[in-house]
Amino acid sequence: MYDHSTARFIGLAALRQQLTTINPVGIFGPVLGSDYAGSIRIIHAMLTGAMRAAPPIWTNTVDVRDVADLHVKAMTSPTAAGRRYLAPAGEPISFGQIALALRSQLGAAAVRVPARSAPAWLLRLLSTVSPRLRETLPQSGVARRAGNAKAREQLDWAPRPNEESVVASARGLVRLGLLAG
Repeated sequence: MYDHSTARFIGLAALRQQLTTINPVGIFGPVLGSDYAGSIRIIHAMLTGAMRAAPPIWTNTVDVRDVADLHVKAMTSPTAAGRRYLAPAGEPISFGQIALALRSQLGAAAVRVPARSAPAWLLRLLSTVSPRLRETLPQSGVARRAGNAKAREQLDWAPRPNEESVVASARGLVRLGLLAG
C-alpha cells in the first residue's frame, strides 16, 4: 500500500539535500522603478537632504546583480547543494563612506548628500524624541562583519565593491526621477 505521508517525507528529505540558501545583506544596485528595496531609502534620504548628517552606522552591502549571479552559481553547482551562503560584498561600509562615494561620483546630483557625520552622542540625544532613530541606536558605532569566503571559494563568486553598488543605486534614482517631492 502506498503511503502519501511517507512519500512526502522522502520528497522533503531529498529537497533538503539539494536546497541552497543565499543570505544577502543590504541590497543595493541599479533601481528599476519606484518599488525598490528598503536599503535604497538610505541613498534616497542622502540625495534628497532628508539625512542632514551621516549617522555613525555601518552596514553590509551587496549589489542586486551579484545576488542574482550567486543564485545562478548556486543553482548550477553540485557543490552548493544543502549549503548556506552569506552574501556581503566585503567589509561593512559606514554611512559616512556612502555619503563620500555619492559626493565624489555624482557631481551636482549629490549637492544635498551630507558632508558631515553626526556624533554618536547626538544620535543618542535625538533618539529620545524620534522612534526611527531609537531603532537604529543599537547599530550606532558597530561594524558587524559577515564573511563571503565560502561563496568566493566554493562558487567562484566575485561581488562588486560597496561603493559601486551604492553609486549605481543613486544613479538609478536620479535617472528615474525618483528624487522629486
